[in-house]
Amino acid sequence: MNNRSHLFIPATTFVVAFCSIIYELVFAQTLTTVFGGTVLRYSATIGLFLMSLGAGAFLYEYIKDKVHTQRFFFYTELLLTFFGFMGVFFIVYLNGPLGEALPYWILLTLSHLPIILIGVLSGLELPLLTEFEAGKRFARVLGIDYIGSLAGSFVFALLLYPNFGLLTTSIIIALLNAFVAILFAIQYKLYSRKRLVLQALALAVFTTGVYFTYQKAEQVIQKLYFTGMIERGYETLSVPVASLEILDSITTPYQDVVVYKINFEHPELVPSDVCLNLDEHVQMCNSWVGAYHNGLVDVPLSFFPKEKKLSILILGGGDFIATNNLRSYDDRILHIDLVDLDAKFQQYARTEPYLLEKNNRAFEYEKQSLFVEDAFYFLKRNKKSYDLILVDLPGLRHDKMLPLYSTEFYSFARSALADDGMLVSWRYPKEIFPAHSDVLERTLEASGFKNMLEYYAWNSLPDGSEQTTEKFFVVGKGSERNIHTEDNEYVSQFKDKYENLSWRPLSYKTGVRENSVFKPNYDMLIVGPGSPEKQL
Repeated sequence: MNNRSHLFIPATTFVVAFCSIIYELVFAQTLTTVFGGTVLRYSATIGLFLMSLGAGAFLYEYIKDKVHTQRFFFYTELLLTFFGFMGVFFIVYLNGPLGEALPYWILLTLSHLPIILIGVLSGLELPLLTEFEAGKRFARVLGIDYIGSLAGSFVFALLLYPNFGLLTTSIIIALLNAFVAILFAIQYKLYSRKRLVLQALALAVFTTGVYFTYQKAEQVIQKLYFTGMIERGYETLSVPVASLEILDSITTPYQDVVVYKINFEHPELVPSDVCLNLDEHVQMCNSWVGAYHNGLVDVPLSFFPKEKKLSILILGGGDFIATNNLRSYDDRILHIDLVDLDAKFQQYARTEPYLLEKNNRAFEYEKQSLFVEDAFYFLKRNKKSYDLILVDLPGLRHDKMLPLYSTEFYSFARSALADDGMLVSWRYPKEIFPAHSDVLERTLEASGFKNMLEYYAWNSLPDGSEQTTEKFFVVGKGSERNIHTEDNEYVSQFKDKYENLSWRPLSYKTGVRENSVFKPNYDMLIVGPGSPEKQL
């Protein structure tokens, strides 16, 4: 046996393990996107995958004397190519039009079928590859299989998912699987040269077709998933949605970013709007984005005397709109530190017209320092002192965000405040999400805060009326500051809304447990319109 033949099976083992683990990670992330519950989805995927690997190995024992092993392996790879490629389409389409009439538990069960199929086929691979290995060295094949899985895990997380997204990643891996199948057929001379040439040509045509059509396929995925998901967020409105158009979307390592235009059936009552959605949460819309950032920035600045120079920390805010508002108070700004983990979204905010229009290139503000890192760990290592911390994070739809709403997070933030400093954040209304609000206030109290001041951001409508938008809260480390209603234009405009604001003790129901990194409280997750109805 020459060296090339001696290395063929180890190399094949590495590649097929690499492909299988990436298929499973793609499915896990797709299920997280559709159903929420990051920890649960990945746990279920790992458990089902391992169980299915075992089922595949048992199946091999039953059929090994009834099949031609080389050809059976060849067809196994082709099946992996097909099911790996179609798995994402199946999950998304099932949770779109196909599954509208299905009970939730049936929908959830069927959505996990691609995991089991890939697992069973992958379980067949290992004993088959052992048969082809010289001396049938099972330990060597198993060791290389584990190494391939490790490589696939890191390549998916660091390269494929952040740069290509779920659909394109599944296409790339399916093509790699098909390529391995063709090479295997050549190595073992399974078919005539003419048939192998035809198979290679078919693979080339398939590759070319995928290259020219995958963008269209991604648009189909967007329409099936993003459109339905966003429309569900408007189901409680009295005015129905007439149409929804996805204007742009990207997938970053941390979130799905969608810009969309929504039109309503009675535009005279509810005008059309252009909005930004981050991970199933409406982050901003043209109709209220200005008021939101007035509430986040202008109102908190009114708690401080005009002559005080402020050191400010923004947690999140990678769209740079909060920085743009702060820039208008340049003479009061000492320095701004902006901490946001998502570098790809920050780059998007530097180039996407919708966001550029709103941030006015505030990423170039000379008094701002940008830190591309996790807000939790930034606060944990922080040695600076800030007068004002603005928390501008996405909504709490997924458990991956729970650490940023934990006692540890708020304790680190409190330590980062100056003696008379304040922390400001938007919040969900207690009237709509009472369980979340109880856990939030219990968590803030457990972090050392005692009192809270709440207020709404207000918006002036074209007809002269006033409308509330987001709700905000302020907690302080030292004395309770009063607002200065004459200190800026926005607060002066709504003076009657802000001049009588008062602090109150943090309140929650007896027996409510705080949310901690080491003991998360899932009652803090938001379940409602536009979010998963269940976590199971």
